[in-house]
Amino acid sequence: MLHLVSIAKSYGPRTLFEGVSWHVPPGQRVGFVGRNGAGKTTIFRIIAGLESPDEGEVVRRKSSRLGYLTQEPEDLGDKTPLEAVLEMGGEARALEAEIAGLEAAMATRSDDAILTRYEEASTRFAQLGGYQLEAEARRILAGLGFTERTMLAPIPTLSGGWRMRVSLARLLFARPDLLLLDEPTNHLDLATLIWFEEFLQTYPGTIIAISHDRAFLDRFSQSIVELTARGVEVYTGNFTRYLEEKVARLERLEKAAAQQEKQLAQVERFIERFRYKASKAKAVQSKVKALDKVERIEVVRDADHAPRFRFPKPPRSGKEVVRVAGVSKRYGDKVVYPSIDLTLWRGQRVALVGPNGAGKSTLLKLLAGVIQPDGGEIVLGHEVKRAYYAQHQLDTLDARNTVLAELEAIASFDQIPQCRGMLGAFGFSGKDVDKKVAVLSGGEKARLALAKLLFDPANLLLMDEPTNHLDMASCDVLEEALEDYDGTLVIISHDRHFINAVANVVIEVDGGRIEAYPGSWDEYEAKKKALAAEQASAGATTSASNAGNNGGLTQRDKKRLEAELRQAFSRGTRDQKRQLDEVEARVARAEEALLALDGQLTDPDFLKDSYKVREAFQRREALVREHAHLMSDWEELSLELEARKAELDQKLAAL
Repeated sequence: MLHLVSIAKSYGPRTLFEGVSWHVPPGQRVGFVGRNGAGKTTIFRIIAGLESPDEGEVVRRKSSRLGYLTQEPEDLGDKTPLEAVLEMGGEARALEAEIAGLEAAMATRSDDAILTRYEEASTRFAQLGGYQLEAEARRILAGLGFTERTMLAPIPTLSGGWRMRVSLARLLFARPDLLLLDEPTNHLDLATLIWFEEFLQTYPGTIIAISHDRAFLDRFSQSIVELTARGVEVYTGNFTRYLEEKVARLERLEKAAAQQEKQLAQVERFIERFRYKASKAKAVQSKVKALDKVERIEVVRDADHAPRFRFPKPPRSGKEVVRVAGVSKRYGDKVVYPSIDLTLWRGQRVALVGPNGAGKSTLLKLLAGVIQPDGGEIVLGHEVKRAYYAQHQLDTLDARNTVLAELEAIASFDQIPQCRGMLGAFGFSGKDVDKKVAVLSGGEKARLALAKLLFDPANLLLMDEPTNHLDMASCDVLEEALEDYDGTLVIISHDRHFINAVANVVIEVDGGRIEAYPGSWDEYEAKKKALAAEQASAGATTSASNAGNNGGLTQRDKKRLEAELRQAFSRGTRDQKRQLDEVEARVARAEEALLALDGQLTDPDFLKDSYKVREAFQRREALVREHAHLMSDWEELSLELEARKAELDQKLAAL
């Protein structure tokens, strides 16, 4: 599908990368990761033909179609989202327009050539699924959170995040053979994100996605490719497996480097010892030449590009932090909350979740005092001090200021001496404070905005999508800082990994109601699944009862539903079955290699060479560990498939 051959790119004196060679097989779902500034987006632009490499070439199948989602929304004029998506229908869309013209022509005159072409165009249109075009476009837009009203609204009236969703919908509808997605989850809420992941599971083409969302990469990726200054490194499996394998590779490399260093030291001692002995001159020269030819194993650890920081210790608040009693809120005719009650307690770490438009940001603004309720009251507890971090917080920074001047602008005269210390706590040390805001990365701007927000420590921290502008390293830093934070926290985030790391309560916001679930995102999700299963079971019981009362399905309907359930099961387990086959093949190869090694280790002639024996034992230990790891994977995949099959059998039995 795609080959990069020795790609290099520099901007002035700065080399982004060089010697990047990478093969992407067709049909793969690839997560593309690397530190901020490594050049991931530049690689995408080179693949898409928007930039040229300084060296090397991009080889792509000539007939393949490419789609590229950038981080900026397209200019689509005054079209509606539905119109913008439908225009990506390609040949089918062109045929639809032609058929309409032919129908108009046939209404005014009789012509055999027109009739023949009309029949040809109609047949081809049907083959391309043209009669389902609008239904498919609406399905994708609905999956991405559009309502009937927003599907038909002019695009310029939509926010930037919704315009990004239109761009994404256009690509999913067009279904290019190679899909490049640059941070596709940034503007999706959790419900939409889960739909998007499921959609990509059955996508027929090749997908490469840049993302800092670990949960997305775990569910989406079949392989992870990391871009470093040394090139690309490919890891089979999802993001969790990548992290494990990266550590294992580094450990193996360190051991190999230590072993090589030991061997080289022995050679160097030999050279030093016999350098001036004529009888050993030939041997010494041979060793020197061999030493010069040795390719040294270099162990390179990734630099930490995200300095750690701690939130200033806030004053202790009362036990009851905030009480919401009978609060209502509306915008014009739209009632967001008819009446809600909520109490937050000291030390709670709350994540607000729910679909876009459900009222999460409204609730956060009410808690922050940014907007006032139409009815009811919001009462702060004893000694509660609030700080509110909004999605647009980075836009309030003055690009002309230095980092230090930006903080000093909000400080009182007595606080000026504290500014450098505060910036140091947020990762700006030494000359960093003299950087202009304009040249800061998204993560640096986010840290500066947090420093400004918390210059006077607050014990109620309210944050709307705080990870949106952060790379993975910076997200980790923020997670660690929030874990150590002594106050009460309320966040809105679509990053499930982040929610899991910091939240101990999940509050679901939907339909003007709120419901609290103690625990992390994983615990919340498990409770929701259990509830859905109970409801499905109750529904199946009701269906069976109705069937017994002659109100059930006809035999034909039952057969159709059974076929649909089996097809859905087949599609939904395709990846697990493929992974299970791959693991079984790898287990077989590992067992064959172990048998071969055991055979060598019983051969008396082989045992005479101590170096080979040591290598064989090391290899055997590695194979035993690999075999155990693979068997664990095999068991996990097998159990998952069995559970899915049991779920299918339960649904079939309920029909």
